[in-house]
Amino acid sequence: MFRTRPIQRVDAAALWMIMLIAFGVSVVGTRLYLEAAGYPQIGSGTLHIAHVLWGGLLQFIALCVFLTYANRWTRGVSALLGGAGVGLFIDEVGKFITQNNDYFFPFAAPIIYAVLLLTAVLTFHLRRSRPRDSRANLYWILDQLKDVVDQDFDAHERDAVIAALRGALARAKSDSERQLTEALITLVERAPVIAPPKPNVFQRLYAALTRLEARLLSQRRLRWLLVAGFLLIGMGGVLVLLTVASFYGVATDLDQFLAVLIVEFSSTSPQRFQWGLVHVVLTMITGLMCTATAILLALRRDAAGINLGRLTLILELTVVNLLAFYFRQFAMIFATLNVLIVLLGVERYRARFYQPVLKTASIDDVRKRLPTPN
Repeated sequence: MFRTRPIQRVDAAALWMIMLIAFGVSVVGTRLYLEAAGYPQIGSGTLHIAHVLWGGLLQFIALCVFLTYANRWTRGVSALLGGAGVGLFIDEVGKFITQNNDYFFPFAAPIIYAVLLLTAVLTFHLRRSRPRDSRANLYWILDQLKDVVDQDFDAHERDAVIAALRGALARAKSDSERQLTEALITLVERAPVIAPPKPNVFQRLYAALTRLEARLLSQRRLRWLLVAGFLLIGMGGVLVLLTVASFYGVATDLDQFLAVLIVEFSSTSPQRFQWGLVHVVLTMITGLMCTATAILLALRRDAAGINLGRLTLILELTVVNLLAFYFRQFAMIFATLNVLIVLLGVERYRARFYQPVLKTASIDDVRKRLPTPN
């Protein structure tokens, strides 16, 4: 049972992405609903059915679905239910790390955000480290053959499987792998295929959004939207920096400013004030970085602007927002969504306009190095 090393699913990143989205939507939706509804309780008297129980129930159902059914679509259902269950579970973390079961414990929001952030990091790591060896491909191919059994195998899927099989055959490390791959190629080539299915609602929506993006967001428009987004994100840090700079050399005004910070951040402990100062300094730094990114993009310095922008947004999401969730709690949800939207815009700009230029430049460089025929 444990004689072979674990094989990562080829579609693992997609399943993790479903879980991540369900996780985030579950936490945000729960907090918004409870805030709007006045924090209602299910139960009466001494009974209180906390939503952590509903989270555990969803995780149990997800596990039952995964262990019971062999269809490929059940993995997506399990990821969806499991992610929603984890969100409901961890939303009540404040109750389980305090003696008085404090749902509003200040450290609860940073803990929830940190777990969500760690899940996102692992998800994108899986996207970057997709398995390439022949065994992983064979595992994926054997999984795809379930469609042959279900008589749901179209020509496009057949071509993709045959291409993967030929790649696995070229990388086969043993005679048994080679023989199995050759037999599977013969099987797939003879397998009956159905007419290509019509695109489902998600595929149609994605295609429509892609067409809309191509029509409305030219390189120039997207660049200026990113400039505006970075200026908006960095505005707070720049304003704080200008405020501090205006107090330079004026002891009375600076003392008043520090007094405001003490009142704002040291309501519970001196450590809170120290972390508050760290948060203010980091906010000023990222504000300057956002402004510099906006200037670089406005000057069409795409390489420097994209690299600095990605670094700035990652710093904003991983460090600055982690502290901000402690001080401002779930009021940071919409600010975080704003940062994520700008990061998505940067990645789309990079994929559509920057990476194709790099690929073209690389091809031209290779051609220049080729020997000229006599």
